[in-house]
Amino acid sequence: MKPTRFARPRRAVPTAVLGAAVLAGVFGVPSASGGQPAPDGERLGHESPELVYLCDTGTERYEAKVSIGLSLPATSSAGTSVEPTDVAVRLALSESAVAALIERGATSVTGSARFHAEVTTSAQDDAVPRVLAFPEADITSTSLPDSGELRVTAAGVGPEITPEAPGELTLSAGRLNLILGWEPEPSVPEDGSDADPESADDPEVPDDGAETDVPAMAFDCAPKPGQDTTIGGFTVHGAPPGESEDGRSAPTPGGESSSPGDRTTSKGELAQGEIPDECEQIRDEGVAWCAYIGGYSNIDSLDAASRIEPGIMNLSVGSAMLCEDRPGFCQKTIGELNYQGKNQFPPSRNHFHAFGFMPNSAMVELSQLGPMEIEIFFLPTPPYDGLVTANVDMSIRIYDVEVNGTPLEVGDSCRTAEPMRVVLTATYPSYDVDSGGVLDGFTDIPPFSGCGKNGELDALMTGLISGEEYYVKMTQGAICELRNGNGCPPPVPVLQQ
Repeated sequence: MKPTRFARPRRAVPTAVLGAAVLAGVFGVPSASGGQPAPDGERLGHESPELVYLCDTGTERYEAKVSIGLSLPATSSAGTSVEPTDVAVRLALSESAVAALIERGATSVTGSARFHAEVTTSAQDDAVPRVLAFPEADITSTSLPDSGELRVTAAGVGPEITPEAPGELTLSAGRLNLILGWEPEPSVPEDGSDADPESADDPEVPDDGAETDVPAMAFDCAPKPGQDTTIGGFTVHGAPPGESEDGRSAPTPGGESSSPGDRTTSKGELAQGEIPDECEQIRDEGVAWCAYIGGYSNIDSLDAASRIEPGIMNLSVGSAMLCEDRPGFCQKTIGELNYQGKNQFPPSRNHFHAFGFMPNSAMVELSQLGPMEIEIFFLPTPPYDGLVTANVDMSIRIYDVEVNGTPLEVGDSCRTAEPMRVVLTATYPSYDVDSGGVLDGFTDIPPFSGCGKNGELDALMTGLISGEEYYVKMTQGAICELRNGNGCPPPVPVLQQ
């Protein structure tokens, strides 16, 4: 497992809005309702209705009109990967947004756009839609209009979709992320002399960080609630490999059948669009999201892995800004766990063998001692590479311990004696805050204290559990937006090991 380190950005951001407008006629994409039946193996064109999107920049909100077209096969089989093609996004940014761009010095814009789709199947009517992130696409240079809307264009292909079960698979429009940039006007010295040509290659970042000095705007857009966001879909035939027709997983050799809980699901009985009680706004500034996150941590001294049950993490996401120390954009997000009002993961019972033969079990409680800082650095132009780093201080408490079936009275205060620093990293865009993904890294588990009467079990717990450079792998699911319920309740991710 690789360590996960976050490159510290200047400000948190919801990475840009996808502001791409593509003429459906360019690709010959008929509407979903107007698509003609296609023979097996052929593809059908689909298009969403024109949708109203609300786009946040971190300080302002603008409206945009968006429609999305793509091509899909008429039918496919469960377990077979499908790739959307002829992806076309048309976006008309409101006149007020154009005015904001002009006010900041733009006359024409280029940029990058990213689209997220929500995938549902008729075989899983009660499941939370799976969020599918499409590859980023370039926005070609477009002049700003003197009046009216700005229409920009993006086109490309989609990521692979692998249906798990027979039924009708449907794609719906989700988040749009857009970054628009422009060439800043060259500065003119006060004495009227020509500017130093070398200075254009090494621009200085203003000390005050004023947004008006940044030659770019980032938009984070989501569909306005109450609209039909359907783009299109296809029929899935047959059962997935290794799965029976009743939808249950067949046992693997030497293993157990997987349960529905092994797949992405929602917690509890919340209806689509309903926000869990544990999801809440944690900062006055930034966009409020929440997501499930969980994972595994190796305990090398026991040759075992401790499961970290998925819990709600509330997120405060700022706006993409030019980095202070490198070319590119930086984003910073603050994350706080919430389990029954406490900053911790749900407690989990873990089983292991001490000394290689003695069965043991214990309840493990992993608490957050301070906010998690998630920092993303990314390039707004191809290949859109970037780095994600997450930093947080945690504490481990052990209780309800059994050794060889006999309770071991460690008490209620058996915990790590000092904060446990966890640093996780990932590459962007394989992980981003809104779609989630995998973060990993290494951590040192400090010695334990408060174990047993007068600490007589401190040394035992320290010897069994504590150590250096234990590998940690965390998986975050897609986000739920508190402002409008999009993506809610958040899906529980399948934990990667």
